[in-house]
Amino acid sequence: MTGNRKRQPDGVEVIAAINRLYDNRMYDRLIDEYYGGSGFLNFGYWDEFTHTAQEASEELMEKLLALATSKTGNILDVACGTGATTKHLLKYYSVDKVVGINISEKQLRTCRNKLPDCALLKMDAAQLGFADESFDNVICVEAAFHFHTRAMFLQEANRVLKPGGSLLLSDALISPVKYENRPYWDKQNFVTNLNEYAAICHTAGFSQVEISDVTKECWQGGFWNVVRFVHGKFLEGKINLEELNSFLDRMYRLTEDLEHYILVAARRAP
Repeated sequence: MTGNRKRQPDGVEVIAAINRLYDNRMYDRLIDEYYGGSGFLNFGYWDEFTHTAQEASEELMEKLLALATSKTGNILDVACGTGATTKHLLKYYSVDKVVGINISEKQLRTCRNKLPDCALLKMDAAQLGFADESFDNVICVEAAFHFHTRAMFLQEANRVLKPGGSLLLSDALISPVKYENRPYWDKQNFVTNLNEYAAICHTAGFSQVEISDVTKECWQGGFWNVVRFVHGKFLEGKINLEELNSFLDRMYRLTEDLEHYILVAARRAP
C-alpha cells in the first residue's frame, strides 16, 4: 500500500543530514585521536608498510595523485573536509594553484584557519560555480557517494576540467537496500556495479576511465584497524563500554552498506 511507504528524503534533506553527520564526526575527540590529529576522515589505503590511519590516508592521496596525467597547473579539491586533503596537495602544488570546496561552513572555517592562503569556498559539488576549463585536475576523496547526484558531479567535473585534465577520486558503491534506511544516502545516487560506474563517467564526457577495486586495501584495511584501535582504548580504560559499542556500531552498519571501494581516474578528451 502506497500510504504506508516510507517517504524518501529530498536533496535538501540529504545535504542537511550529511552536514550533521560529518560536522559531528570531524570534531569527535576519539576520531581525531585515531587520525593522529591530522584532520583526515577516510578509510585510507593499507598495506604491509602502513601503521597508522594518518599514514593510510596520506597513502590514499598518493595513490590517487599517481593516477593523474600530470601534477602541473592547478587542482580543485572537492569535499575538502577540514583541510587535510588540501594540505596534502601543497606537497605538489603552490598555494595559489589549489582550490578547496565543501558544503559545510563549520568545516570550511577550520580549513581557513589551517590554510589561510588557500581559496576555500562553500559550494555544492553537483553545481560547481567555476567557468568551463578552469582546472588541470580535480580530486575528490571518499565523498561522491553522498552527492546529489554523482552523475551531475561527474558532468560538472568534466566541464571545469581543461582538455586532457584528470578527475581523481576514491568512491564507494552502496548496497541498494541501505538507501531505504539511511537519511545520508541519496537513492538517486545508486550505482549497481563498476561497469555502470564507468558508463556514467563516459556519459559525463570523459574519454578514458580507469577503475580499480581496492575494497580489501581501503575499506577492509580501515575497518580492522578501527576495530583494533577502539578495543585498545577500551582495554586501556580510555573509553567505556557504551562508547565502545557506539563506535563499533557505526562500523558494523557500514559492513552492511558498502559493497565496493574504488579508485577512479577519468580523463577529459584532449
